[in-house]
Amino acid sequence: MVNRILHLIGKDKETTMRLEFAFLCDYVDFTEHGLFNAYGAGIHALYYRKLPDGRTIALMMAIEYDPAENSGTHTIEIRIIDPDGRNRIKPSVTNVDFLGTTNFHAFDTKLFPTFDKCGPHSVEVALDGDNIVSLPLDIVMDK
Repeated sequence: MVNRILHLIGKDKETTMRLEFAFLCDYVDFTEHGLFNAYGAGIHALYYRKLPDGRTIALMMAIEYDPAENSGTHTIEIRIIDPDGRNRIKPSVTNVDFLGTTNFHAFDTKLFPTFDKCGPHSVEVALDGDNIVSLPLDIVMDK
């Protein structure tokens, strides 16, 4: 049973679901044994010669949960926000089935942002409407 509590940002409720990790990378693939390989892991900045421009990035994350309390369908929403608070991608909303036979769910998705401004951006992930992680992503002009 999951005995760690994730206090959801901005909420007064508690849950037995816990974010194990989340990071940006170039590509993720899964093995037949449930392991994964992340290529170019740890992206925190993207360099461009001109804007607007874009590239594909992958988000990899894993959530630990109590199957007795949290199994079923949950909604994961992903947004990329620029310094002005604008979405750089159409918010990605996905329904994910958390199985009652395991206590860990790994999740990856490809994102296709186009950036038109340098500066601090962020990748925001919400689970069932509650923000669970904010990953910094700086957009930099490469001279």
